[in-house]
Amino acid sequence: MQRYHVALAALLSLAVVGQTAQAANLFKTFTRDFRRNNCWPEPFTQPDRIAVRAPLALMVHNGWRLQNTLSDHHFNQETAQLNEAGELKVQEVLTEAPAQFRTLFVLRDVDPKVTANRLKSVEESAGRLAIDGESPSVIPVGTKPRGWSADDIDATGRKYRASMPEPRLPERAGGSEK
Repeated sequence: MQRYHVALAALLSLAVVGQTAQAANLFKTFTRDFRRNNCWPEPFTQPDRIAVRAPLALMVHNGWRLQNTLSDHHFNQETAQLNEAGELKVQEVLTEAPAQFRTLFVLRDVDPKVTANRLKSVEESAGRLAIDGESPSVIPVGTKPRGWSADDIDATGRKYRASMPEPRLPERAGGSEK
């Protein structure tokens, strides 16, 4: 009987030694999973935040592109040179926009020569108005910004004011004066 126990103990010790590596691996896996579960949202929040903010950054970029686009009404129709409104727009972009958004965009025309003349005119104007000697990038774009020319806005305002009736006080109700 005693030999039986010794043999059984020897077999068990061999089995335990063989499974010690598996047990250690199982313990490491358990420990890793326990720690991962206890700090659960933290490892995953940063990638989620980046995924949520990515479309917003794209919208901000597109908004600045539309804001800094020089359209048809910023150029003289015959010469494709900047008019006064265009010069003021270039000055506004170079002085008021944050440094990372000081890129000038020029609306493409159907005629490539007109587009080239527009780009050259904007580059010259930006070179004259450059801050710290840094001339901003000038890029042609195909997206037309929403907006009107200043002449159209002025004409609409004048017509509105011209159509307003003269101010008058309402007639007094009641018949007796005190």
